[in-house]
Amino acid sequence: MQKDKQLLVPLSFLGIILIAVLAFYLSLDFRFTTEKKLNDFPIPKNADLVSENKWFSNYDTNSVSAEEGPSYSYSLKLKKDGWKTKKIEGQGYVYKKGNTNIEMDTDDSHMSLKLIK
Repeated sequence: MQKDKQLLVPLSFLGIILIAVLAFYLSLDFRFTTEKKLNDFPIPKNADLVSENKWFSNYDTNSVSAEEGPSYSYSLKLKKDGWKTKKIEGQGYVYKKGNTNIEMDTDDSHMSLKLIK
């Protein structure tokens, strides 16, 4: 009986951690939208489109930085949706899914996305 009580606290703690991780993973879909022009590439809902031309779409968002690139949740969403990191060069990333390649250039609170043909 005493041993059962000793296991109760660690198992409860483990259960809480598992629920928190699961909630974080499931909430990813609610924090992102997709861009049809970029073959459904995920875009953070907090991103503001500041300019676009026929080559690039430029966004202000706190989901990227110059040093770290995409945030942990953004990187996890990209992986979850099947985007694979093909190439990393400085502040530039290339993501691939099927025959689609997207170039992402990051700066502090800013990113530029380009569909590579």
